[in-house]
Amino acid sequence: MEENKNIGLTLKLDTSSLTAANITQEQFEAGIEDKVQNILYKEFPETKLKQIIRRESTGIKFACPICHDSAYDPKKKRGHIAFRGKHAGLFTCFNSCGSMPLKKFFKHFGTDLSLTDINFININYQNTENNFQELSNNITANVINRDEAYKYAIDRSYIRDILDLKDIGRETTPIAYKYLLNRCQYSNHERFLYSDKYNQILILNLVGDRVLGIQIRNLTPKPGQAKYLTMTIEKMRVAMLGDKNPVPETISKLSCVFNIFNVDFSRTSFKPIFVAEGPFDSFLLPNCIALSGAGKNFAMQFPFWYIFDKDDTGNEHAIEKMKQGYNVFLWKKFMNDFHIPEINPYIITGNKRKWDITDVNKYFRDIKMNPRIIWSKYFSNNILDAFSI
Repeated sequence: MEENKNIGLTLKLDTSSLTAANITQEQFEAGIEDKVQNILYKEFPETKLKQIIRRESTGIKFACPICHDSAYDPKKKRGHIAFRGKHAGLFTCFNSCGSMPLKKFFKHFGTDLSLTDINFININYQNTENNFQELSNNITANVINRDEAYKYAIDRSYIRDILDLKDIGRETTPIAYKYLLNRCQYSNHERFLYSDKYNQILILNLVGDRVLGIQIRNLTPKPGQAKYLTMTIEKMRVAMLGDKNPVPETISKLSCVFNIFNVDFSRTSFKPIFVAEGPFDSFLLPNCIALSGAGKNFAMQFPFWYIFDKDDTGNEHAIEKMKQGYNVFLWKKFMNDFHIPEINPYIITGNKRKWDITDVNKYFRDIKMNPRIIWSKYFSNNILDAFSI
């Protein structure tokens, strides 16, 4: 025991990871590229082409290790880390995963950035993250102002009672119940009301327990009568409350954007926000809003992903949005993957090649198929993919 007291121990500690020394842009980029390379080796151990990183003027491109990019073309590289330019400091996947700051990207793969890297990011890319946060705050606070919308919306029970409408149920309103069931609206029946007198379904744009907008569906339209009619909150307040005071323009526009208060705009989820033509479709897709018509534009600058109906008008709108840089739904690719017939069996007259998301859900239901669909996989903003629309 006495001898052991004279034994000296020398500990050599590696403190490099505990310091935040300054590094050059070139050193930072090389370090980030090495970390990405290690991730690609782990995610694509047997696919050499997916392990290749391509250098570009603004940063590096590589096969996205989150969604694993294209299953058909291993040369595809839709993952991108920008070191310069508008998106500097962000990882972006142009396939399905959206964008996220570098720190979150590497954390996703259990790769810790050194204090030196974090220091470099905080100094050089702080504006990128602040702008990202600011974009989210502007959308949720200034545009999607829930409290302001709630103030102008009308109580659902008041609308039901004053218009002599009914809640929809199997026993109480069998016609309306069957109609919703046929359109795969199996739940959330509080989104609808029914008029026995006029045989109409009222689709409600809800903000909490209040109604901000209404789309009226005539189940048995008369000759020359519109199949559906959309009412803004301004028109609703005049008709139901006798209130002729003007409604703020932003609130009036939101009243026709169905499901807007049920989507996630947060910066932490990085979910794409889909845009469909009609409310029924928006209720069947994840994180989706409806503009109640293909020709209507929503004056909000956000990277929406558009899914138009499969017909001539929808195709025209899709190509127009693609030219503007938006992601649009690729119907041909989707239908080919899930073996959906070109002729729509649910259309009796008219364009039998037209499809929408409701028809797709009906088709899967009727053939007793419940596929796991990664919807974002079937969107693209590459104009070369226009042939797949």
